[in-house]
Amino acid sequence: MKNIKYTLYTIFKKFYFRLRKLNLNLSLSELGKAHRTDKYELGYLDEYERFLGPLRNEIKYVMEIGIGGHDKRESGGYSLKMWSSYFKKAKIIGLDIVDKSFLNSNRIKTFICDQSNPNEINKITNNITFDLIIDDGSHFVDHQLISFKTLFPKINPGGFYIIEDTCGSFMKRLGGDPFLKEETTISFLKKLVFSCYSNCIIESLKNKNININKWVQSIYFWGSKNNNGGIVIIKKGLNEGNSPDEINQEKEYLLDFNEYKNYNKNWTKNTSGLFNT
Repeated sequence: MKNIKYTLYTIFKKFYFRLRKLNLNLSLSELGKAHRTDKYELGYLDEYERFLGPLRNEIKYVMEIGIGGHDKRESGGYSLKMWSSYFKKAKIIGLDIVDKSFLNSNRIKTFICDQSNPNEINKITNNITFDLIIDDGSHFVDHQLISFKTLFPKINPGGFYIIEDTCGSFMKRLGGDPFLKEETTISFLKKLVFSCYSNCIIESLKNKNININKWVQSIYFWGSKNNNGGIVIIKKGLNEGNSPDEINQEKEYLLDFNEYKNYNKNWTKNTSGLFNT
C-alpha cells in the first residue's frame, strides 16, 4: 500500500510540473520534490543542477552511497529514482549496508556494501568508471574520507564527486572535531583546494600541509544557514595537472617584484597597481 501511494504521488507531481511548464524535461528540484527525496528540502538540488544540468544527456554511470530507509522493509531509494528520471541514459548504482534489492530494475542496481571497507567498494566497482558519485552514506568523517580516496580515481575526467552532509566534520558523534584540531572531511578538502592550483605550485615547495591531487579541477563548498547539511562538489579535470617546469620556471616563481623586473624587462607596474607585460 505504501509503495502504491508513493507511485501515485510521484506520477501526480511529475504530471503537475509538466502541465504547468508544458515541458517534458523537469528540473532536478522538480524531480526531487516528486520523488520526495530530502535533498530537495535541504536545498541541494538547485546547486547540483548548476553543475550537472549541462551534462544531463552525457552522464552514463552514476553511483550513490547510502540509499535511505535504514532497515525498514522496502523503504528508501527516492534519490536513486530521481537520478534515474533525471539522467535518462545513465545506469544508476546504489550502495547500502542494508539489502535494497527491491529497487533493482533495468537501470538501477543496488549492492550491499560497507563504505568504510575499500575492499568491498573495489570489488563492486571493479572495471567501472563513473561520471557522478554522491556520498550520502553514514556521514561519519572517516567513512567519507575512505570512500573519497577509494572512489575519486574511478571518476571519469570531467565528472563530479559529491559529498553530502559535511556538517559531520564539526560533530564529535560523527567523528568530527568542532575545533578542527583533528583531520575532518572539511579540513582535508580545504587542504585539497591547493590541487586546483597545481600548475602554479613547484614540486620542491610543496609540504606536508598541502594535499595535491593533480586531477582535481575545482572544489565547491556550499552550506546553509537553515539546516545542518552542507555539500562539497569536486570536479575532476579533463587532464592531469602539471607542476611548473622547475628548471625554466622556478627562478621566476621565487623572484620578488623588483628582482623579477630586472629579470624580465617587459614587467612593469602602472599607477593603478596593475601589471603590464
